[in-house]
Order: sequence, then C-alpha cells, then structure tokens
Amino acid sequence: MKVSHYKYLDIAFQMFLENIGHGDKWECNCGIIVAHGDKGYSYCDDWKEHGIPFHEGMVLYLLSYINPWSNEVRNTNHGFVDPKEWVINNYDRFKNDIPKVGVDINYNDVKDLW
Repeated sequence: MKVSHYKYLDIAFQMFLENIGHGDKWECNCGIIVAHGDKGYSYCDDWKEHGIPFHEGMVLYLLSYINPWSNEVRNTNHGFVDPKEWVINNYDRFKNDIPKVGVDINYNDVKDLW
C-alpha cells in the first residue's frame, strides 16, 4: 500500500522517538507533523544528493523542533543553523533509529520533487 510521507510520519515518528529513548516527547509533539510536515519539500533534492530519502529526512527535520535537538539547530548559542544542513550532518547519527516500517511513499504526492 502506498501512502504519503504524512502517513509514513504518522507511523514512524513516534516509533523513532521511542527508538532514541524519548517516546515521552510524542504526547506533547503529536501535532508537529501537521504543523511542519510540508516544510521539508524545499530540501528534498539536497537530501537526495546526500543519499537521504525524503521521508527519512523529514523525520530528522521534525526532530529539529524538539528539545534538546532544537538547541543544536534553532536555539543555539551561535545563531540559527540551517535545518537542511543539520539533517545532512546528523543523518548518520540517527539513520539506524529511523523506522523502516515498509511503507512506500506515494510518489504522486512528491513527483515534482523527484
């Protein structure tokens, strides 16, 4: 069954937070997908160039809004860090924790980006 990246995130993001030992953060951030799930489209090509599948990049992009990781990206002592670059630089750090739930992205939803 093919679903949009939103459906993937609905399934995978909570699992990801649990995998990194922060499942407790899901309850207070469950609206993050609806609020920010569209903002990663502009990074799709850059992530692809670095071997990062769009839906997996989105998992890390959403993580960048949550404390303590937001302190590495958005609320740093040295100013704003580009989330696109943060995802690229931290993909290897988290890639084994991103769930591979067997959900295919609906490429019709992102066809203009691929």
